[in-house]
Amino acid sequence: MTETAYIDIQFKGKDFVPIALSQGINLPIETLVSSGQLGKVGRYKGKPVPYGIGLLKINPTAETMNEYSDLLLKNKAKLKKYNVEEIVFDVDANLTGLKEISISGNLLKKLSSLNARIQFHNHERWESDSELPADEEVAIPTFVNANKKNIEKFLSTASKKEIKNLIISLMENPQNNKLISKKKIMSMED
Repeated sequence: MTETAYIDIQFKGKDFVPIALSQGINLPIETLVSSGQLGKVGRYKGKPVPYGIGLLKINPTAETMNEYSDLLLKNKAKLKKYNVEEIVFDVDANLTGLKEISISGNLLKKLSSLNARIQFHNHERWESDSELPADEEVAIPTFVNANKKNIEKFLSTASKKEIKNLIISLMENPQNNKLISKKKIMSMED
């Protein structure tokens, strides 16, 4: 069975070292980039990166979000000590998954106390081409007037299929093309 939702808690900050926070509050936070490590791409390539980004994958339920927000509130001083400046509860779900997650006023208060935000992405994901609905359109984002941050955000959360659809769409029609059919995708493949 395919998951219908995924939730990650993102921790970000200048001079933030995710492994230190992970050990400090005893959570399995994955390091995406650590402050001080040499950059591999972009403007910090070969130079120390001034910021850190950590990721904690959690069970995709509102109850789990409540549990982790309680835990983070108890460790609010440590979050500050380890230079966490931004916390994002990132919910990526298809329509079925979104229907299963409801956010209470109490959870919103907790997130507000943490100065955290919640963001939702409604992405239909297919594990193979055979799972794509036949003859239906697959929505992909448009990048008209998009800034670098929005494009990077899409690329960091998009599935391989979504990136493939975007590239094919832009190749076929670089003028605001927002939809691409499965037939067009299949005809472009080897």
